[in-house]
Amino acid sequence: MIAYLLGPSGVGKSTAVQLLRTESKDLDLLDIDAEFIDNEFNWGLIGPRLYRLHRQPTLGRHVVVDIGAGTQTRPQLCAFLREEQALVVLVTASPKEVVLRQPIADRDLAEFVRTEYEERTELYSLATATVDVAGLGKWDAAQRVIDLVKIVMAGQSGIE
Repeated sequence: MIAYLLGPSGVGKSTAVQLLRTESKDLDLLDIDAEFIDNEFNWGLIGPRLYRLHRQPTLGRHVVVDIGAGTQTRPQLCAFLREEQALVVLVTASPKEVVLRQPIADRDLAEFVRTEYEERTELYSLATATVDVAGLGKWDAAQRVIDLVKIVMAGQSGIE
């Protein structure tokens, strides 16, 4: 079972994956930003990696893929997730809250809403499940994401 984490920059996807690394030894984790540093917009590199992930046997292990903000801008990602009927977990909170946490200092709220929310409406509509982390601290938000990922994956695979 493979689950994809989507959501705007700064919402807490990578923090959840960081916590999962220490908490869940039964999951394999793939951080697209880390694996494809300086190439997060290059679907020619990322696409084949994700297709291989779906074609290789996972030997009963679950995989959580953190899709970074750059990769989320690629139209090919929507097509891929649809084609693979992927399990998608959307992590969200209000733009006014998330813009303060995202990595680009002093980012304009209107630009942030347009690029991180409005332009990704189609992508975000593919979510199998959504977790709202509004009002939560960094680690509480990460734990909420992890809890939902585990529930969704267990429900999809029939495991407890």
